[in-house]
Amino acid sequence: MLINASLREYVSKLAAHSAYPGGGSADDLVLTLGIALLQMSLSFSSNKRAYFYQRRLKVLQKKAEILIDKDADNFKTYLRAADKKENIVLLWKVSEETAALSVEVLRVGFRLERFIKDNLVSDLLIGISFALASLDASLANLKINYCLLRKKRYLATLRKYKVLLRNYRKKKETLERRRLNDCGW
Repeated sequence: MLINASLREYVSKLAAHSAYPGGGSADDLVLTLGIALLQMSLSFSSNKRAYFYQRRLKVLQKKAEILIDKDADNFKTYLRAADKKENIVLLWKVSEETAALSVEVLRVGFRLERFIKDNLVSDLLIGISFALASLDASLANLKINYCLLRKKRYLATLRKYKVLLRNYRKKKETLERRRLNDCGW
């Protein structure tokens, strides 16, 4: 299992001449790291409401960790399958799961601002940036899978995540301006 590998082992496997782990698994790792940063920045809050978000982030982190291996396993299955088209749906589903989880992490992440101390705002912003990168990577995987599937029912999902990505990028820029302008940026 990749989630149990050391960071050095994971990076070596990712860099190796092998189809897996690949971008989808790395996407899930980036999301997991983003969640961890959000948890760390929140852990310094003394606000009682912050505890609720800590628990929610722990649940989201477990889901992201599972996806690290799920993506690699689904890609192995795809490569070995005789009917590639049928197995593309598995790849679509895991990319969609990651995109949905990224959106949930972003929803939580933006709610944390009021709990985060000034000296930890950069950790909050980096955690949010990682979740944005994950959503962007998931969208790239969904696009390539759509090209292979060519079914209109998947188009609405692509459009939804494209709009969400654009909106969350703007929201992050607003958060940066609000929190970093206070220090003279």
